[in-house]
Amino acid sequence: MLPVAGLARKSLGTALRSVVSIPSWWFAGRRLLADLSPAVVVGFGGYAAAPMLFAARRAGVPIVLHESNATRGLVTRLFARAASVLCLGVPSETPANSSISSRGVLVTGNPVRPLIASLAGRRPAKANARKAFGLPARGRVLVIMPGSQGSSRLNALVASSLARLSELPRLALLWMSGEREHSSVEAAARHARLPSAVFPFIERVELAYSAADLFLGRSGSGTLAEIACAGLPSVLIPFPGAAGGHQLANARAFASAGAAEVREESALSTETLVRAISDALESRRNARMARAAASLARPGAADAIADAVERTANRSAHPGGT
Repeated sequence: MLPVAGLARKSLGTALRSVVSIPSWWFAGRRLLADLSPAVVVGFGGYAAAPMLFAARRAGVPIVLHESNATRGLVTRLFARAASVLCLGVPSETPANSSISSRGVLVTGNPVRPLIASLAGRRPAKANARKAFGLPARGRVLVIMPGSQGSSRLNALVASSLARLSELPRLALLWMSGEREHSSVEAAARHARLPSAVFPFIERVELAYSAADLFLGRSGSGTLAEIACAGLPSVLIPFPGAAGGHQLANARAFASAGAAEVREESALSTETLVRAISDALESRRNARMARAAASLARPGAADAIADAVERTANRSAHPGGT
């Protein structure tokens, strides 16, 4: 383990302490590189990778980077020029890095659990999945997953929209509220005039995706990888506090592909939320969005990244080979 911490930006004092620690991180990375003698060093964008990537660059060890978001994080930006391969989790219209040839940029997607990956290309057994949650077999299901960041705001917005949502024909809700909000969300749903199932956490998330016709939630890269494998249309409300605005960029990438509607939280109201949901549930539009979401699926992302690492390591070991 390397003694690394994030570059704190909360105050001048903590920022200075972080900066002062940087030389010790670099030396620790160099020692570990010397001990391991790796054929390739792989970075997944987090600050913890920086010391090893720096040491690898100085030692001429090949680098493979994986960026999970549509925007490039600080570590990715710092080391992209030195990378042999840059794997992208979310396709973006923004050039990844002008110093890497197009041959060195791969859209691998973001790895998902095998049960989620198995949804790709399959027709979901909606009736069975809905039965597991006690929801009607017929009609349409909106799955709501506010996520750990900003769940209070999204839960409150949906709760305030329940009266309007109950006016949409044959709609049911599958709502993952989070532990802290569960009692209040469950009470609000109980008083609404539409079928609903509210859980603090959904363990079998692959069943939730199979049961649903539309996803409502944040736009973290892992979530988007999952709903793409499920071929699930979405109304995305990016978390406004996400570093570098990466959730907004992720959401826009899905919207550009036709897979999602994006609404920024600052401009969201009951009326605009219900309209977005209603529009995305319209049968023909929902089907188009589902096809677009499925086109973004990368169920083999983990294997694609591993293959890129292995090829890079082989080229390093046999520089004259192909």
